[in-house]
Amino acid sequence: MGPSNSETERLLGAEADGVEATPKETPPGYYAMPISFLASCAMAATAASTIYGYAHIVCKDASQCEDAEKAAYASAVAAATTIANMCGLMAVSVYERLGTQKGLGVWIGLRAGSVVVLGAGVLRRSVSLALGARVLEGLATDNTLHMMLNALYAHSKDQRHVGRLMSMSLALYMAGMALSPALAALLADFRVSFAVALVIFGITAVYLAAIGTWLDDERGDNLVGHGHMRESGGTDTNASPLSGLASLARPALRLFSHRVLAAHGGAMFLYNAAISYMFPALMVHATLEFGFTPAQNGLLLSVAAGTSSMHLILAAVMSRPARNAAAVLVSLTVLVAALAALAMVQVPWALFPVVAAASLGLATPSFVKAHLVQRRPHDGLAVAALSVAEGLGSLVSAPLLGAWQSTHPGGSVLYVAATLAAASAMVFVFGCV
Repeated sequence: MGPSNSETERLLGAEADGVEATPKETPPGYYAMPISFLASCAMAATAASTIYGYAHIVCKDASQCEDAEKAAYASAVAAATTIANMCGLMAVSVYERLGTQKGLGVWIGLRAGSVVVLGAGVLRRSVSLALGARVLEGLATDNTLHMMLNALYAHSKDQRHVGRLMSMSLALYMAGMALSPALAALLADFRVSFAVALVIFGITAVYLAAIGTWLDDERGDNLVGHGHMRESGGTDTNASPLSGLASLARPALRLFSHRVLAAHGGAMFLYNAAISYMFPALMVHATLEFGFTPAQNGLLLSVAAGTSSMHLILAAVMSRPARNAAAVLVSLTVLVAALAALAMVQVPWALFPVVAAASLGLATPSFVKAHLVQRRPHDGLAVAALSVAEGLGSLVSAPLLGAWQSTHPGGSVLYVAATLAAASAMVFVFGCV
């Protein structure tokens, strides 16, 4: 039996675009996924020890900081975090214009550099160095890491792989983050955890060097083949300084260039506004209401990351382009219900199963991005635009939820997060479906 007319047309279309139809060939994006896991492991190695390192810098006794010391440093960290988030937003356009290998290399270098600078700050007990480390972290956030990887996945020759690649990549990232409590227990000395993180970043850099050129070839071939070279990272040697400045705003401007893209961006903005500070707010709630220790709070995060990772793996296996929109709405619905349930929990043990349910909603970004790529295939700049929306959502999350929690003690902050997640679902329904 010969191929169907639709199959023949698809093969002819691929040849016309200059893309060879090789359905059995493994997309290079799969080889980039270990970078997501390795990077998250390196960050997880220092997640808990970094906090203790800050306390070691500003407190005479790191295990018993005085109230005045806590207040002074909390203010400095809040300001540094805001600056870091702003740096992260500006960095999006820079990373978007770099090739995959160069961009990931810069990210690894900056993130490893933040560990070195913080280590120096601990040794010299320097607040300035510690805050400088936060700025470096802001220039190499997990948001920009996912943006670069997702841009690569978006340029996959076979667009049927995009949703699966994004889900698997985020699953591996969550799996690495789930190791944070175990790594914190094994690496009790924060100096050792810094060294381990640097070793993992080094391994990541070596792995990137081995596969990086291949990744750039995959992305470059698709950019040329679909006419997006200038829009998705090509450079103009005759560009004026003014046009160079304008190019930095390209992802933000692209966000508002099309109704569908703006709607996807709005959904991600509201989602990140709900989620970015939700877990810190939850840990504050658990500590004040149920007397949770740092170890118990760490276990909450581990349950969330582990459950989300397993869910994303299952979602990747079952990934179909036609299911992306439904997956977004199901994830957000579960998230809204779970956040409302968390606010009503009366006993400590019940937090864990409800957090596990809420973590099923953490897969939402991969479904939203896969749905966007389905609507705008091979558009890496659109992925960068979504990263801007995510960054803006993260920027407002802490001031919004943190301010509410400080003036309305109890679990009501989780209702606010649930409302934002519900608004994200409504924006997606009316603007994206």
